[in-house]
Amino acid sequence: MLAELTALVRLDAWQEAEAPLLRLEPTLRTVTSSRTRVHLRAIDRDGPAWLTYTAHEAAPC
Repeated sequence: MLAELTALVRLDAWQEAEAPLLRLEPTLRTVTSSRTRVHLRAIDRDGPAWLTYTAHEAAPC
């Protein structure tokens, strides 16, 4: 799922990135990985506001 999310973020496929992000939510709440945080920062930096909000909800810091 992370690989799928990574690919979609790199392609700026924001609508498609929402589904893998939501599937990762249970994992993101318990596992902290610097690699995952890099991808979430890319969403935060480049993504639309609605997806940024979803990413913050999925992985609260």
